[in-house]
Amino acid sequence: MNPLTLIELIGQEEFLAGLGWGIVGGLVVLFAPSRLRPLPVWGVIVAACVVGGAWPFVGAHPLVAVGIAALAAGGGLVGRGRWWGVLLIGAGAAAVALTESVPDVWWVRVGTVAFIGIGGWAIARLSGALADTGVPALMVAGTAFGVWATVPDTEIAATFLGALTPLVFTAWPQVRAMVGSGGAYAVAGALAWAIAEGGAARAGSIVGGWGTIGAFAGALFVSRLLAERRWYLFAVHGVAVLLTSRVAGMFETGSAALVVVVPVLVAAAAATRFLAVASPHSTNARLR
Repeated sequence: MNPLTLIELIGQEEFLAGLGWGIVGGLVVLFAPSRLRPLPVWGVIVAACVVGGAWPFVGAHPLVAVGIAALAAGGGLVGRGRWWGVLLIGAGAAAVALTESVPDVWWVRVGTVAFIGIGGWAIARLSGALADTGVPALMVAGTAFGVWATVPDTEIAATFLGALTPLVFTAWPQVRAMVGSGGAYAVAGALAWAIAEGGAARAGSIVGGWGTIGAFAGALFVSRLLAERRWYLFAVHGVAVLLTSRVAGMFETGSAALVVVVPVLVAAAAATRFLAVASPHSTNARLR
């Protein structure tokens, strides 16, 4: 990637709009009562900043905002053990997938729903295991960067990066906020929107964008004690994001991108499992 592209990003109106919203969101976290910290709504704040910041540039359909709000509410309910929240998650995912700006191609709409559902669950699970480390928020930022690096139309993705610039420092290195269950699904919805709308001109970038879920794909194998190997996990995530965004996402067709994305995600999941099993405390119970 040309370094000049990164410099140009900082001057884009979309990035600056996201940055402004992200500063407001960061202030909400910083001035929240200390008894509420860490705030379990980092992901909700991020998603809200993305929608608010990108709205003037992409003419976002109201379904996007409604869908992401439903995802946040449904994810929050599921996180508290109220499984009927799955209905809200399904409705929210469908709302995002049916937005007019999403390519009217069946596999894109179905894949968008699947990405939100699976991605939201994976982010929530890893966030629950590593909540006190801030690493899940850094991984979300890595995924957002990968989406920006692969989609042809970067308005939403640039807004995402702008919002994350201040907000990531509310979750790391001092954990004042954590992604949260509702936030995980809201972030997944915002990412899916950025991928589907931004990748409309190149099918391969949509599949590559989905692949930037990276090491979150190994959420099934996460244990709470994986926190001691969190930087190895972060490195695995970075490599997976790089391969799916800058290799798979550059193909013109979705099928060609899939040939790269599938083995990369399988390898990322296997590496996550290895890190969990290799832990000296791996005999302890895994997340239920």
